[in-house]
Amino acid sequence: MQLLHGIVFCLIRLNITILEARDDDHQRNYYSFFSRSESPYMNDLITPDEYKEGYPFPGIPMESAQEARLAEYINTYSREQIIQRIQDAKALPYLSKVFEHRLVMWNSWKVQKRMLENDANFIIPAHGKGKSKSDHAVTCMFEYRLWHRRLRELYNITLKLRNFTIAACSSNLLDDISLQQLKAKMTALQPVFQEACDELELPREKLVWDSHIWW
Repeated sequence: MQLLHGIVFCLIRLNITILEARDDDHQRNYYSFFSRSESPYMNDLITPDEYKEGYPFPGIPMESAQEARLAEYINTYSREQIIQRIQDAKALPYLSKVFEHRLVMWNSWKVQKRMLENDANFIIPAHGKGKSKSDHAVTCMFEYRLWHRRLRELYNITLKLRNFTIAACSSNLLDDISLQQLKAKMTALQPVFQEACDELELPREKLVWDSHIWW
């Protein structure tokens, strides 16, 4: 059961990250990744208890103690609850969007940081209005590091999900429906995941292989 609990933990962490990205997108009044019309339906991605145990404070990445509490809570799930969670397809339309959001946010601050460092005539953008150039430079460095960390966390969660899935398949712990749902999620994630590998300067990892018999 430990491998299945690991799969569910990663899926719920992904769902929490989707909600974080939506809240950030809407707070900035972008609505470029998650529309107003789809927003209410996204609240069902996690249960109230999962929200209480795992949703971080706004703007603060999830800490290890919070992850441990969420994992402890998930360990109480029965096999029926675990299978139900694995087969839940509500997050499928948003999986690529959460990576795109992380990639865009990190790249936007990376570009600003580079321009600040290299362009003496850099003009502070509208979102930094009222700040001195030195204050905006501090903000740039903070946001650059924050979004790099968030992208790396998302990369780590996705890779853990793949590894837990491979191990569970090798132990014949997953039924056909669960396998197909996991494959659908991995297939949705793979293109943006590999883009994240490139941006983070990490080896390109695959999430799905057509040759694997357990798919």
